[in-house]
Amino acid sequence: RDLQQTYTDDSGKEVTLTDDQYKAQLLQRGNQALTEHAEVIQIGGEANYNNLNFQYGKDYMVGDIVRQTNPRFGVSKVSTLTEMQETWDESGYHLDPTFDKDKLTLTKLINRK
Repeated sequence: RDLQQTYTDDSGKEVTLTDDQYKAQLLQRGNQALTEHAEVIQIGGEANYNNLNFQYGKDYMVGDIVRQTNPRFGVSKVSTLTEMQETWDESGYHLDPTFDKDKLTLTKLINRK
């Protein structure tokens, strides 16, 4: 909305851009807006409490650095486990971890590969 094909320059003269010039400005502004609002990929996790190799409270605890992996997207990240919520209900025992606030952006992911 802030770009117009016809505008008044600083000297007060009316300027009309060609269609190609106007499209180029719109593309540039669109790309600039996309970089300002970069997509963020967040990796969450769910603890596998049935895993006998790594048990919460014995092998790892709050404050430890753990690796989170999302096999669906082929992404993994190392984070600090900042909180672990333990829940017991009729379906069993559940662990819901909270990790540090480091976020993996799509740009960082692409640059890594």
